[in-house]
Amino acid sequence: MSYRLTTDSTLGQCTDLRNVALAVNILATCLLFIVFRPKPIMLYWFLVCIGFWHVALFSQPQQEPPPLDVAFGAFLPTLLVGYGLWRVSWRFTLPAFANAPFEAMVWYLAPYWAGVLTNLTTANIPINQLTADDITQQPGGLTALVIIVLVVVALVVNQVRVIRKTGWLPWYLGWYVSGGLVALALAFLPGLQFRLHHYIISMALFPGTGFPTRLSAICQGFLLGMFLNGVAAFGFASILQTAADLAADGPTGSPLPEFVTNSTTYDPSVPLGNQTIFWSSIPSALVTEGWNGFSLLVDDVERYAGNALNYSLAGLDAGLPHFFRLAYTSRGSAGDFTMPVTLWPNGTWVDPLPGPS
Repeated sequence: MSYRLTTDSTLGQCTDLRNVALAVNILATCLLFIVFRPKPIMLYWFLVCIGFWHVALFSQPQQEPPPLDVAFGAFLPTLLVGYGLWRVSWRFTLPAFANAPFEAMVWYLAPYWAGVLTNLTTANIPINQLTADDITQQPGGLTALVIIVLVVVALVVNQVRVIRKTGWLPWYLGWYVSGGLVALALAFLPGLQFRLHHYIISMALFPGTGFPTRLSAICQGFLLGMFLNGVAAFGFASILQTAADLAADGPTGSPLPEFVTNSTTYDPSVPLGNQTIFWSSIPSALVTEGWNGFSLLVDDVERYAGNALNYSLAGLDAGLPHFFRLAYTSRGSAGDFTMPVTLWPNGTWVDPLPGPS
């Protein structure tokens, strides 16, 4: 259901509390570092809880309004993983800054909040999913991936240098090589696609940051924020997913219906209330595949689902532009929708572009 307010409505815009919540939470974390100065492990747990609930309630809730049952369902596993991250990484680094609270605040909090707000800080990076298909289809995706890989490699080389000085390099290499071999084996499982979610990437990189250096602190802050963003916004998604899982609500490659009404046949001299739009029947070849109906979106709201080949425009506001998308349905589920038809108030009909929405 969608709503459109009339010009004489007394209702105003809603209040967006996201920036207020962000300011309060940033201030709270700063005060924890430089004023209250709790024990390192307590400070760590404050960061885990504040970051998780900021994402779950304000910056990137999974639904509107935020589903508390879903958030609490992910919170307990987050605490369990968080304890593991403390054991393998944070407990070796954060205490080293106990006598330098301001420095610790700078090194930890700036990258931490950049990670918590991953949906904003990485919004302009043309990579949606770390899969080969997505990277090749997104304009600039390959270039962005190369830059990210170079940055990660530079950080890894530095951490390898640090680990080598401690004498633990063979031990770390053994575990990372073992993990890489397991990931390689998983990637070749038939019928499934290997998907490195960003919360998994952060978990995998954490052990290599467990050293008392400034760069380790910066990496820990960002990785913790990125981990919390991933699990709070999307849950603990599987490392192996089917093609349908990865497609989500995107195009699936299903056949597309065709509008009979087009820019040539539409008569703008007829009032909108008397207009009817038409589309083609389902080809017999598609009927045998199970496609047996249509779904029509009007202004991105489903207004019709059934077997008819037309839809009356009576009831639509003639003073506003309208958009129509059409899809085949199979057993009540819609396939891909067409690109939108645009009908302007002056009667101009703009045919849809080719391909799915």
